[in-house]
Amino acid sequence: MPVSAVRAIRGAIQLDVDEREHVLSSTRELVSSVLQANSLTKDDVISIFFTATADVRSEFPAVAARELGLGDVPLMCSQELDVVGAMPMVIRLMAHVNTTLSVSRSSTSTYGEPSGYAATWPNERGRGFRRTAGQNRRHRSYRRESGNGIVPQGVPGLAG
Repeated sequence: MPVSAVRAIRGAIQLDVDEREHVLSSTRELVSSVLQANSLTKDDVISIFFTATADVRSEFPAVAARELGLGDVPLMCSQELDVVGAMPMVIRLMAHVNTTLSVSRSSTSTYGEPSGYAATWPNERGRGFRRTAGQNRRHRSYRRESGNGIVPQGVPGLAG
């Protein structure tokens, strides 16, 4: 029988525009997808910590989580460090959850990027892969694999 443990699961989404409804709908998509990717229900969630880049000002991401029925879960929002050259318009989350998934089987999800933008996500060995504007708003899930860094799931040819 699998043993339940507390895990921290991360996710991020890049917004197209800083408008209240877009922030809420994008955050709902992010939270729902992270829960679904890890086979979690709201009863599994201990807390969620949201961050947003300084250019996201129209709404608190936690409002979207409350709209999804997570009002009894401790939620907190904070502003990301305003680092020169950092990816703009990003909401990130770190959810603490009870799960039977091992660390190597829990999934981190990243969504969206504006047209014409390319980003590199390095794996634990310092290698990375690029995603270009042609792949705009497509979902990517990453799973930690023992000794392999972060490997894109379902994206042929992009493994580090």
